[in-house]
Amino acid sequence: MDVHEEFQFNLSNVLLQPERLTAAHYLAYKWVVSRIDALARPISAMDFGARYSLLPSILALRGHAVVAVDRDPQVGHWQGKYAQEYGVVIDTLNWKPSDGIAPDLKFDVITACWAIQHNGLDEQSRIVKTLASALAPGGKAANIGFADAASYPLWHSADG
Repeated sequence: MDVHEEFQFNLSNVLLQPERLTAAHYLAYKWVVSRIDALARPISAMDFGARYSLLPSILALRGHAVVAVDRDPQVGHWQGKYAQEYGVVIDTLNWKPSDGIAPDLKFDVITACWAIQHNGLDEQSRIVKTLASALAPGGKAANIGFADAASYPLWHSADG
């Protein structure tokens, strides 16, 4: 079974467990994965706000190097559990709001699915600036969240 077949098989198993992946998450992850697939090469990715996210495992199943980042110190526990379940390797980073991202960590893609909008506007600005500093030259960021559709689209992507 190649990586793409394995992804479909494992994603199908996840979809059989509705408590693990909602329709909104399925659509968001499908959108993110399609953008990353369009790059047509293995990438380094950071998933910000990844505590319970299956996106790091989905990306790792597709051959990408992934770091799952969250404020919750249990991010390593949850991502380790998912990585073991799907047979992939995922690095984790417990990020504190006062921390920046180490200057030597640079990513081709940074994703944030329903993570940034849980903060006040000043904190959102600081988080976005911090994440932008971790983009490799030519890197891309994808933020998925809830917002007023008139002022900010649900799906938003920006080049670094």
